[in-house]
Amino acid sequence: MPQPSSRFHDTLGLAHAALAEAEAQATRQEDRVLAFFHAHPAQRYTPVEVHRRVLPEAPLTSARRALTNLTTAGHLEKCAEQRPGLFGKPNCTWRLRPPAPPGTQLALFGRP
Repeated sequence: MPQPSSRFHDTLGLAHAALAEAEAQATRQEDRVLAFFHAHPAQRYTPVEVHRRVLPEAPLTSARRALTNLTTAGHLEKCAEQRPGLFGKPNCTWRLRPPAPPGTQLALFGRP
């Protein structure tokens, strides 16, 4: 049985080669999403907005997965601000995680 992937959430039981390609694709998607947030550091975006602007060729769940993984890795942060989603339901927003203030322990030892 393949090892669980750190980026692609294998719920399909993919064979080794297919799993490796899915992992590579997920990595590329996350790189694109992170680059987008770096290009717009002061903005907040919902998963639907990220999907439409960055990953329109992928399923919406890929944008959601990328946001979750980048948040877990400490690159993004989930915000309290919400906006209406596809069906009028509130969606949370994400933004680039701001750097730790200079001189703090977070800055000295790095953020998670």
